Amino acid sequence: MNHEFKSELCQPSDLFLDKNNDVYIVNTGHDIIEKLIIANKRTETIVNISQGLNKPSSLFIDNKSDDMYILDYVDVVEQCYVCLCGRTEYERYKYRVKYLSRNSSIVTVIIKGTDFQSYNDYVFR
Repeated sequence: MNHEFKSELCQPSDLFLDKNNDVYIVNTGHDIIEKLIIANKRTETIVNISQGLNKPSSLFIDNKSDDMYILDYVDVVEQCYVCLCGRTEYERYKYRVKYLSRNSSIVTVIIKGTDFQSYNDYVFR
């Protein structure tokens, strides 16, 4: 099979094959979700930064409803500085799950969360 698509990938982090054999790509570096339509070799942007998307990392599409669930996060709240003194340091992200209905362009945040990671547990043991 020879499939050539024009798409500028930048830090792609996930992809999903839907029931029509179209491929959705999480293009993290460009803050977009793209759809590669196999039947006519076309690329279409489905969700972008103007809809509130920020560093998307994963997606899931419900094969019955075609609704989309996207995992992304708000910018880093605290920087992590790993130092040799043994001090516990944290990096904090605010992760979100977003929902996009099949026939809509409105992306809704349905789950908000915060994840803390301690590098002290990994570096200084």
